[in-house]
Amino acid sequence: PEGPMRAWPIPTDFTPAALHHGRVLFAGDAARVVDPMTGEGIAQALETGMLAATAVAGGGNAATVTAGYEHSVRAAIGRDLRFAALLQRVLASPRGAQFALRAVDANAWTRRNFARWMFEDYPRATVFTPDRWRRGRFHADGAYRAM
Repeated sequence: PEGPMRAWPIPTDFTPAALHHGRVLFAGDAARVVDPMTGEGIAQALETGMLAATAVAGGGNAATVTAGYEHSVRAAIGRDLRFAALLQRVLASPRGAQFALRAVDANAWTRRNFARWMFEDYPRATVFTPDRWRRGRFHADGAYRAM
């Protein structure tokens, strides 16, 4: 390297107001849609980019486009980001972490589904959002499969 290496923190505090400024729509890290549990944001960046493109393609004035974009991001990933932030606060305490580890280690099903949850095979807040419940959601192999 010819100069000093620098890095900036990745913003993980989802705030719908950060999705736009005036006529500009933000996506990915710029929109603060990074998973606070893992720091992962590629999937969220792609999704918000597609949602921004859809909002713009839908036409209308700037207020209509930004309102539509904000609504679609909240519906698609807002609940999961807020839930992950809450879980992060719970796990920051020793008591919360101990409780979570006991719950995860309760049986083979909870261990397998915890791994699936961390690999984001299904949205993080699925358990707490009944509108997303689907038969078999927690029984498919998904990306994580015990070998």
